[in-house]
Amino acid sequence: MEAKRRGYTDRQKAVRRAARALRRGDNPANWCQVLGGSPLSPEDPYASDSVYSEEGLRFLSAAGAQEKQQETLKSLESQLREDMRKREEDKTVARQLLRLRKVMQLQIQLQAK
Repeated sequence: MEAKRRGYTDRQKAVRRAARALRRGDNPANWCQVLGGSPLSPEDPYASDSVYSEEGLRFLSAAGAQEKQQETLKSLESQLREDMRKREEDKTVARQLLRLRKVMQLQIQLQAK
């Protein structure tokens, strides 16, 4: 029971610190770590009673959204690199096909003579 109380108190403090940090304009990603990586939710025993809960929820959901945006950005960057690599390969193949076509046209002209 004591451990639960201590965790509850730590959670209270973390929610209050997160709300204060929100007002200061601190980086929301820092507070996910302070809260043990678990998102603050309305089911949280302290958040539901807290005057800070709405701000804390907004703050931490902003951190989650920021993380997802970073992941999406990394994914899009890798996809772009892959597309650019394929495009370069396609250009190389196209050049080779043009050369081959010219060679074949020359051979046809030579055979016609």
